Amino acid sequence: MSCSYSAQGDVAVLQIDNPPVNALSMLTRVQLREGLEKGISSSEIAAIIVTGTERTFIGGADIKEFGTADSLAEPSLAALIDLIENSPKPVIAFIQGTALGGGLEIALGCQMRVASADARLGLPEVALGIMPGAGGTQRTPRLTGVAFALDMMTSGRHVTAQAARDAGLVDAIVDNGLDSALAFVRQHVVGQTLAPRPNKAAGTDPAVFAEARARLKKSARGAEAPFAIVDCVERACTASLAEGLAYEQERFFNLYEVVPVFWTGC
Repeated sequence: MSCSYSAQGDVAVLQIDNPPVNALSMLTRVQLREGLEKGISSSEIAAIIVTGTERTFIGGADIKEFGTADSLAEPSLAALIDLIENSPKPVIAFIQGTALGGGLEIALGCQMRVASADARLGLPEVALGIMPGAGGTQRTPRLTGVAFALDMMTSGRHVTAQAARDAGLVDAIVDNGLDSALAFVRQHVVGQTLAPRPNKAAGTDPAVFAEARARLKKSARGAEAPFAIVDCVERACTASLAEGLAYEQERFFNLYEVVPVFWTGC
């Protein structure tokens, strides 16, 4: 079983367990979708938690499926995030260990993100010559503001749970595993009206992007991906989410066509 479903009272818990990095294989994606649909349709469930094992939240694409039909099979990562983001019931990511690449993009689609104190988060695709391709460049700056998002994505660095909390990428830090996450959800989510998702990217001074490009000309050494990330984050400031996601997909696949990627973090 790659993704288990359990009902903890009125909260459904979907736990990814696909060693070694909880990669989003076709089976994992299918079972995650089934779990989400089960929780959404159940009259006894008020909220859904998506989590991984203690060491990893969710990795990216499954390296074993690259170049096979399974890698293109539905549901795609983007389709899963769309299901999460538009769920009529709140979906909360509980992040233990690392949430990188596509794993963090899954969390970004959730209505809230709760992390353990030792969690680390990142969108490190730039290190491999590509960029986030499932909403990372659009949802991150809306949650954190442009400066934090640009720094994290163009450097590829991981951030601590506390840094993520300070920036708005994470809503809360809990210190006693799933029990604490369940308690948080019951106290702050179940029966509550959640605040609208913020948009800290709106109104950003365009000079920020000119400055970012000037810095990258000195440090990126001809790499295309950092500049594509800047372009996408700039689009997040002026376009609707749907328009920004479409633009991000176009830029992602342009890079993906020329940079072979064989890893589990995107």
